[in-house]
Amino acid sequence: MFKTLRAKLLFFVLFTTFLSLFVVGYVSYESKKTAITEQIEQSFFMYTDILALNVEELILETIKDVNYLAENTILKDPNSSREEIRNEIEKFIEYHSIYNDAIYVDQSGIVKVDILDGVVEGNDFNNRQWFQQTMNGETYFSDVYLSPVLNLPILVTGAPVKDEDSNIIGAVSPSIHFDRFWSRLYEFTDFQSQMSANGIAFLFNEKGDIIVHPDSSKILSANYFDEQNIDIEHLIEKKEEKSLCFNEITNEVSAYSHIGQIPGFNNYWYVGISVPQDELFAPLNKLLLNYIIIFGLVFIVTLLAIIKFSKYLVRPIEKLVSATTDLTNGKQFTPIEVQSYSEINLLSNQFNDMVEKLQDRERIHKKSTLILETTENGVFAIDKSTMRITTFNKTCEKLFEISKRDVIFKHVNEVCQYSEKFNAFVIDSNLIEKIEEVPNSIELECQCPESEQAISFLLNMTALPKKAQQNEAEILVVFSDLTEKKLMEKEMIRTEKLRVIGELSASFAHEIRNPLTTIRGFIQLMDVKENATDFEKRYYSVILQEIDRINGIVGDLMDIAKPNGDNQYVLSNLNNLISDITLLYDGQESMNNIKIIKKLDTQIPSFFTYTSKLKQVFINMIKNAFEAMPDGGSITIATKFVEQDNAVEIAFTDTGIGMDEETLATINKPFFTTKETGTGLGLPMCYMIIEDLGGSINVSSKVGEGTTFVVKLMIAEDSNTSQNGNIKTVGL
Repeated sequence: MFKTLRAKLLFFVLFTTFLSLFVVGYVSYESKKTAITEQIEQSFFMYTDILALNVEELILETIKDVNYLAENTILKDPNSSREEIRNEIEKFIEYHSIYNDAIYVDQSGIVKVDILDGVVEGNDFNNRQWFQQTMNGETYFSDVYLSPVLNLPILVTGAPVKDEDSNIIGAVSPSIHFDRFWSRLYEFTDFQSQMSANGIAFLFNEKGDIIVHPDSSKILSANYFDEQNIDIEHLIEKKEEKSLCFNEITNEVSAYSHIGQIPGFNNYWYVGISVPQDELFAPLNKLLLNYIIIFGLVFIVTLLAIIKFSKYLVRPIEKLVSATTDLTNGKQFTPIEVQSYSEINLLSNQFNDMVEKLQDRERIHKKSTLILETTENGVFAIDKSTMRITTFNKTCEKLFEISKRDVIFKHVNEVCQYSEKFNAFVIDSNLIEKIEEVPNSIELECQCPESEQAISFLLNMTALPKKAQQNEAEILVVFSDLTEKKLMEKEMIRTEKLRVIGELSASFAHEIRNPLTTIRGFIQLMDVKENATDFEKRYYSVILQEIDRINGIVGDLMDIAKPNGDNQYVLSNLNNLISDITLLYDGQESMNNIKIIKKLDTQIPSFFTYTSKLKQVFINMIKNAFEAMPDGGSITIATKFVEQDNAVEIAFTDTGIGMDEETLATINKPFFTTKETGTGLGLPMCYMIIEDLGGSINVSSKVGEGTTFVVKLMIAEDSNTSQNGNIKTVGL
């Protein structure tokens, strides 16, 4: 930062200017700020004191009015009639507009006169606080409360009525019209509105209950202490300190003043004024804005002057910087020609030579990087001393499912935590130990387990030449995926085995079937001889059954030898084919306590296929399912059209004994069987037929729960056969 000539020049001048302006402006602003703040606070407290005095005067006037009414000669005369008293009170109410009702109560607490509507006349107010206080000869001024009759906030006053001998003969109690009584307090809010301010004046008691507020919904329903999160002690402390209260939530400034005690008025009321903080200190904000404007103007003028001067000084260097930037961004570089100071000319020439050498190196580097990133081999390099990865190509990113930016310059163990596949690769290849053993180059094979199958790799680890200031060389690891090659070799071996088995089976079956036929014929002749004993016939029958079983095995061998012997390539409906096959097992269902459930997808289209071969596969699947459920159960046959793959799936699910993992791994091998009378040729034949049709068979099973075989066949638009009947393109 600030390493260039222009930057240093700009910084020095601007910093000097800024510091000077800041010091002068700060001192001046703070002095004026203090004076204005004191003036604002004094004005604020003056307003609260004036409002408190106004309220005191209002209360005092009210008490005087009530006492004046109590001194009325008509009211003082015990012989005055009820109508005379009513007339005098009505005159009082008419003259004093702040009252909206008044009652006269005799010394026993019975209401004699109610000038408003006479509703309470005759009621006993003996237990009312104001009555008891007036009977003690005191004037009463109530707190604000919600009238249960009027359902409005009201104030009640009261004064004793005495006769000429100063004996208390009753009491008079005018009710104050709430809005008119507090009109003086609302004048402050109106004044603030005229001054384009949002200040409000309000009144609350020692409990915090709001009794006067411009927002009438808050009267007797809101608590000021709860709203401001303060208590009476905090309020008294602020009042004594003559300090303002700041509410960070509402961003308001408030001041309070206590209303003094008056004979007859024993309530603890407080006048409060609240003004938004921004509006209260608006003069300060305006002063600050003026200082900022002046400061900004001076700063801008200075900035423009120094920019022009610095540009004049550093223009030759900027050309060199611009050329460097273009080179960094990969733009076409044009040699710099500057005729300026001798130092600049020398620097430009050296720069041109350097760029030419860098471009040559970059061309070589790009070519190497392109080869590294496009190769199908995985390539990464590890610093032998730090075990940090320094190179990681795209093949590695794809294989290990981790981004290069999460790998480069990270420790091998750290990368292993990010990628399970990389961790498996390091463990199975014993990479860390092998790196320590690398002299120049070593080659090895390893296998990494995956979810479905292991991946085979061929690794080549080579020590790269040491760089300057390097204690240990980097190890370059190049590996290629041999999995597909291994699978192809495995498949070729399996195919070759099947071919050999087929040839041997065909030859073996042909050679066995002829003598078996002869033997069977002679046994049948011996069985029908008249002189044959029952004992001999019983053994002849067993021999014939065993010969028939051998013929069955020979037939299976012939099917394996010629799995594509069927040339009936016809348009078929898969659901109809399955329905026809299940009809064959109608009788066996009840006999074996097995139920066949069909869930056939009606969206499956008709297709050309080798129907008899499919029928052979499906019958074998159902037969195996029956044999897996000796105690009964159910077989579910479900078809499904997989539109996105243009394929069909046929699932055979039984509830039989199931198979363990070892059995699942070998069920497609010829001659493997778990049955006492099985040949082990049924499922291998099914696999061969489906694979020849371009499909696949997947099996899942759990011991004790059952097995599911899923046959999947791809549908092609064209299905052609060669002249000899072999499948060229098969579509379903």
